[in-house]
Amino acid sequence: MSAIMKLRQARNVEQIAEELEPLAVSLATLADQAQASIKNVEAASLQQAREWSSQQLSAANEVEAAAKTVAQHVKALQQATASLKQTAGEVQQAQRGQFLTLATVAGVSAILAAALSIGLWLWLAPAPQVQNSLDAKAVAEYLKPAIVDALKRR
Repeated sequence: MSAIMKLRQARNVEQIAEELEPLAVSLATLADQAQASIKNVEAASLQQAREWSSQQLSAANEVEAAAKTVAQHVKALQQATASLKQTAGEVQQAQRGQFLTLATVAGVSAILAAALSIGLWLWLAPAPQVQNSLDAKAVAEYLKPAIVDALKRR
């Protein structure tokens, strides 16, 4: 029979008290157990909250440290980039100067080579030889009418 049925059948206060006493003790025990469980849950919650806060603080510190490291790396990269740009400008300037020097040397070399070639060609060229032979008698006979004519006009 259930406890509620026994209470309904009870005739006087003492019987009701006898039936209620074990229920009250059980209820008190349950209340104590519930209170202990609540305290345990509360303690565990507080412990978990402390650990969570600690982990959050640790994570925030790590993120802050990482941000500082990234900022330092960014600054270093910016300095390296500026240095590389300056070096690239200097290299371009040096290339221009080197190109002008090479072009000048090539031009002067070409002029010197041409002058040397012409000079050697003229110096080493054989002397011109006259290969025409003139017959003096034939030239005199050819020029005789013109000379006679010129003398007559005088």
